Amino acid sequence: MASYVERAGNFARTVGTINVVLLTNANLSDGAMARAIVTVTEAKTAAIQDLEVRSTCTQQNQAMGTGTDNVIVVSGKAGKALRLTSGHIKIGELIGFSTKIAVTDALKKHDG
Repeated sequence: MASYVERAGNFARTVGTINVVLLTNANLSDGAMARAIVTVTEAKTAAIQDLEVRSTCTQQNQAMGTGTDNVIVVSGKAGKALRLTSGHIKIGELIGFSTKIAVTDALKKHDG
């Protein structure tokens, strides 16, 4: 993947997008899927903060993600629909933990 783009004779590092696709066999209610997006976003931000990634626009600021980041949640059909996916519930803990590991690993691979 190219890391730089040339504009008007100058080279600038390209900014990536952090896309997270969450797949689960658990049956999630609409509310649980919406809350899972929040849990994923919190975990993604924690990974970025742990790696001390700086904003590409203003280096003095901590990055929290990019303007093109996306999260997709795919619910399974197993069992009765779960209603909660916050970090206080086991599935939310698993969502947060797995997201943080995945984002950390992806950023390390991307940035070396």
